[in-house]
Amino acid sequence: MSIFFWQISMNNVDNKKTHEWREILMRKNHLLQFMMIALFAIVLAACGGSDGTSNDASEASSEAEKSEAVNEDDAEASDDIDMEEVQEELNIDMDEDAEMPQNIPSDVPLPDDMEVVMTVDNDMVAQFNVHTTMTIEELEELYVPYLSSDIFSGEPEQMILEDDDYYVVEYSTEYNGDGFEVTIIEEEDYRDLHILVRYN
Repeated sequence: MSIFFWQISMNNVDNKKTHEWREILMRKNHLLQFMMIALFAIVLAACGGSDGTSNDASEASSEAEKSEAVNEDDAEASDDIDMEEVQEELNIDMDEDAEMPQNIPSDVPLPDDMEVVMTVDNDMVAQFNVHTTMTIEELEELYVPYLSSDIFSGEPEQMILEDDDYYVVEYSTEYNGDGFEVTIIEEEDYRDLHILVRYN
């Protein structure tokens, strides 16, 4: 699933508060990257030693403790991230008047009531993120036929992630040789819609 940026509820808050929440969100994403790297290290350590044999439980536990300590250091380091620098480096625009990146198809359907959350436009992805009150069913009726049109390669693939706290549906296909994804995240009062081109 494409989770380039996790989104949190930003309804009914002023612009200053929205900006503060977005900064917190970015810090959480950075910390998540550190955690994923640490988890990968734990898995490697648990799978086998340098001689190709399995490590015992004490070795795995030791590695986990070390990784936990690293995570704590990384959490502290993430607080020192210059968010403005990150936004500039990744070309993230959080202005409500931000325009959709040019490499996203110009004929992509958009909700009439959309509120722009952010855009991302760099050499890795082009992303357009909005909020809408349209239901998931209405959004699927809007995007599934579009993603099945001739400008895309093959039928779109659907993936659903569901739990007590969230519901996410993603449709993925190819556009001009690159990945194209539409992700819908269910929120209490709105839907969080991500339209993304992932460059290969």
